[in-house]
Amino acid sequence: MNSELRRRLMRRWDKLTDGDLDQVDGEAPRLLALLREKYGYGQRAAERELLHVLDESVARSRNARPDRGVRWAGQVERADLASGAPGAP
Repeated sequence: MNSELRRRLMRRWDKLTDGDLDQVDGEAPRLLALLREKYGYGQRAAERELLHVLDESVARSRNARPDRGVRWAGQVERADLASGAPGAP
């Protein structure tokens, strides 16, 4: 997980620690489970909140460097999260 995304996640969810994010290791299902555990989110709420942060991160990254996008968790797509596709949380 890149350092910018790590900072955004920790700013958004102050109960997350560096150790938590190290254990998540860039995997969306692990991060969603952690958000549900630490913040009491349901599955859909955790997905919605995470997508909001990722969308914001991608938008800022593209504004700063239009030639590069953000890669995270095997490029989790909105459709994967919404559809329950294999490998999706």
